[in-house]
Amino acid sequence: MNKLKTVFLAGAAAQAIGVSPITFRHWRARGVCDFGQILEGGEDNPRSRRRYSVSEVCMMGIATYLARFGFDLEEAFRIVAGSEDIKNAIAAEFFEAGEPDRIYCLVDGSASEDGSGWNNSLFLSLADWQAHVPTAFEATDALTKEAAEVVLSVNVSAIARRVIKALRASDEG
Repeated sequence: MNKLKTVFLAGAAAQAIGVSPITFRHWRARGVCDFGQILEGGEDNPRSRRRYSVSEVCMMGIATYLARFGFDLEEAFRIVAGSEDIKNAIAAEFFEAGEPDRIYCLVDGSASEDGSGWNNSLFLSLADWQAHVPTAFEATDALTKEAAEVVLSVNVSAIARRVIKALRASDEG
């Protein structure tokens, strides 16, 4: 197991995911993300500094990545915060458990302007993803039989590793 500290200030957390610390404040103000804890006694102090766990920083990194590829930021945070698969992938990377990479996949056939259509999101191990991604565009809607138009695959384990590496570098520096 690594000796990485488990709580980081906004500056280190923001640097690890490639955003400004002010971005965290904007996310909270807009109700997009309320990660981070204020130490006891500082809740009423507007200048209190939030601390972010490694897991929270990794989840923010994954949500930011999803947003860069077209997800609405609020939806990206909903996906990440509500996924036990993502939390487990982050824990496996933090504890260096040697688990296979976990891939978040979205297969979508909803490119219509009114938003109607279908999509399916799932998590696969790297081996399962490699075995099935070549046929992902063959996926069809059960009712309309329309073919998939979009296939998005995100290696959440790799993102977690990158964020943890950046946090480790800030911890050593």
